[in-house]
Amino acid sequence: MQKGYKRNAKGKAVLHCFIGLFAVIVIVLVAYFWLTMDYSDKLSADTSVRPYVELTPSPEPEQVPVVAPQASAETIAEPTAISTPVVTPTPTPVPTASPTPTPAPSPTPMPTSMAAVVSPTRSDGYSLPDPSTLSASYAITSSFRSVADDYRYIELKGYAYMNDATYDAANAAVFLVLLPESSEDDSVLVLPTMTAGASGADHSGAACANAASSDFTVILDGEALENDIYSLGVVLMYPDATDPESGHIEYFRFPDNVTFTVLNSRFLSDVATTTGASAGGTAGMDLTASGADTAGVLPSATAVVQ
Repeated sequence: MQKGYKRNAKGKAVLHCFIGLFAVIVIVLVAYFWLTMDYSDKLSADTSVRPYVELTPSPEPEQVPVVAPQASAETIAEPTAISTPVVTPTPTPVPTASPTPTPAPSPTPMPTSMAAVVSPTRSDGYSLPDPSTLSASYAITSSFRSVADDYRYIELKGYAYMNDATYDAANAAVFLVLLPESSEDDSVLVLPTMTAGASGADHSGAACANAASSDFTVILDGEALENDIYSLGVVLMYPDATDPESGHIEYFRFPDNVTFTVLNSRFLSDVATTTGASAGGTAGMDLTASGADTAGVLPSATAVVQ
């Protein structure tokens, strides 16, 4: 009996809840309807509608005064453009380069044409006397091997004259003598080219006349010489001052260190240069070709080496 009573009470409670909820929904819908209705037709025609947000009016643009035109356009001064001076940058000084020192000139190698100016030589038809005891000055002042020709040629410069007031170098003949160490009997006679000033020596103190004419140049060809060590001598041929038809022949040896070596047609070193020297001994000397007439006659230098 009591269980049936409780079941009826729950059903009523649920029914009352739905009725209350329905009533709330009806009230909300009626309120929304009334709030969204347009009531503008209920207002008087004289009523002004004020907006909820009042707008701030935009400021009016500032009035620019109008400049009255001048009476004549010619009186209007043209605007003068003021040029801005361009500042020229100060140039940076360039350091002056130190001058390159000029190297000392080196000897110019002789051209291969040296072969065309080789001095004439002779190896027979003459004999050498003992060295002279008379006073003479002779020297080798320059020695140069031709690098361009692979040292096949050597150029020697020097001078030779008698220290005698009656000696005139312009009328004398000079011969260079090559003496091989293995056999000095197989000497070679060389005819130099006489050129005043070639030696570069100062002959101001010479006792003879025309001492500058005693300067000579000799060019030797290594292919014309045997492999050996050669020492040097010099022969002077000159006429007698009192009897021009007769002549004198003097032979002098250079110091022992004045030598050169030939190997495989090449000169292995230069010749040591010297200063004026004297040596002595007088004797006759036949420098002419075999069978030539030498009685009282001085042979020419060219004939000696032909």
